[in-house]
Amino acid sequence: MQENIATIISQYGQDDRKLITELELLAEKKGAGVFRDALRNLVGKEFPDEIARTYWQEALAHRRTVFVSDRADSTLLPALLDYLHRVVRELKDPRVVEASELNHFKSASISDGLTGLYNQTYFKAFVEKLCNQREIDRSRTCAILMLDLDHFKQYNDRCGHLAGDEALRRVADIIKSSIREGDIAARYGGEEFAVLLRRVQRDQPHLIADRIREKVEKIVFRGQHLLDRKNLTISGGLVFMNKDHRHADKLIRQADEELYRAKLFRNVISPHCSENRKTARAQRQSIVEFALPDDNHFSPAISCDVSPFGIAFDCDRPFEPGAALRLRFRHPYWPSNRQILASVCHIDLKKNRGLYRIGLKFNPEQALSQVESRLQLSA
Repeated sequence: MQENIATIISQYGQDDRKLITELELLAEKKGAGVFRDALRNLVGKEFPDEIARTYWQEALAHRRTVFVSDRADSTLLPALLDYLHRVVRELKDPRVVEASELNHFKSASISDGLTGLYNQTYFKAFVEKLCNQREIDRSRTCAILMLDLDHFKQYNDRCGHLAGDEALRRVADIIKSSIREGDIAARYGGEEFAVLLRRVQRDQPHLIADRIREKVEKIVFRGQHLLDRKNLTISGGLVFMNKDHRHADKLIRQADEELYRAKLFRNVISPHCSENRKTARAQRQSIVEFALPDDNHFSPAISCDVSPFGIAFDCDRPFEPGAALRLRFRHPYWPSNRQILASVCHIDLKKNRGLYRIGLKFNPEQALSQVESRLQLSA
């Protein structure tokens, strides 16, 4: 319920009529506790449920006597404060609710206490409102970027939760310093972050996302040498908003799907800026062969996700992150015969299948898009 109230206040905080209507509709379903939480969010003081309901109703009546204007906004909060101070004497000294305190209470309902970014509730409500506005065109659009720290559980386990909290705050600072005025950044949950990039050209989101990725990769986090990969990195999934996105959930879900693909490789942004999403990446199952650099014996594997900058496949052999492999693509399984160097970025054991899923990143000088500019990846 507290999340619902925080969403209503953040979404309709500038429209008193809508705010009052939504809170009272919620109270019909949930009871007087809605008024208790609403007053705590709005004025920073909590009352028992039924007293809060009474104060709410009487403050609205007080508002109509104090403010005779027909304005629909900006009168609810002053009326509440005046009523609680002068009428029922619940606020003994009007100075107890300074403007800075009110800003603090408002911020607490929409922001994450650890990082100072917005919280998930506010972020989703903002994106939902933007989807409803439909103010999107092809030349200046919006994008959603979902980010997730790689192997953060391992970092927490080996370095401690205090180090983990410090890492989250430093990453939040990197994100805030990398986005532009008007963009919205949130801690979406755990080690996951969400960014709304507003009014961008098509190449800008990739540049911003990769700037964040590079800064996180280069920063030295306390105790990161204890990680298997010796470095704490971040992966990201990016999706552009279009006129088909009428609800925030669908848009965020698509960004999450891109994030999942990025996590197969780690320390990348998906889709890559060079990718054509319809033809340059596919969930393609086909035979790809692999071998160690000094071994001429190739073993078969089944590909599951392919792009110009990396590949994931299932096989029965584990590899250490950072290991180098030679990959061989052969006709007729692929359009032509190719060999490419790659490095292991990620490995997962698929317990239900007894296989390892290996995520690899192509060496930049041998990226698939450069080896064959029009490789047909669709089945």
